Amino acid sequence: MRFRHYMDRVEVATGVFLLNERDELLIVTGSKFPDWVVPGGRIEPGEKMLDCARRELKEETGIDCSGIKLLGVNEVTHRVISGVARHFVYVNTVCRMKSPKVVLDGRELDSFDWVPLAAASRDERISPDIRFEVVPALEELVRKGVI
Repeated sequence: MRFRHYMDRVEVATGVFLLNERDELLIVTGSKFPDWVVPGGRIEPGEKMLDCARRELKEETGIDCSGIKLLGVNEVTHRVISGVARHFVYVNTVCRMKSPKVVLDGRELDSFDWVPLAAASRDERISPDIRFEVVPALEELVRKGVI
């Protein structure tokens, strides 16, 4: 795949790790993503991190989650989106809901799936930074009953 470099700045975005009552993680994809990811997007100037997470989740999936909490931060120095390599710092959040109904926006995302959290780190569809960095930390917090 050929791509352009767009590394003149670092972008700050949110990722929303949404868990249902069966400890399944919502993953999404669309034409601009080579891998499956979690809902989220860029934080707008003047926008608070958790407000951005709520907004992006609602815009992309139709889900309104008031109980979003900060999960942690990770960095991806080479994420390809729409054929462009970009540098992101992700402010990851987590939300747990009972039987959320997903309605994709149809603009950015066209597919979703629920993956058992215990299997997410082995699901090769999911972006490696999510599988190897964020999912293990999330699994540990769930195991400890923090989330």
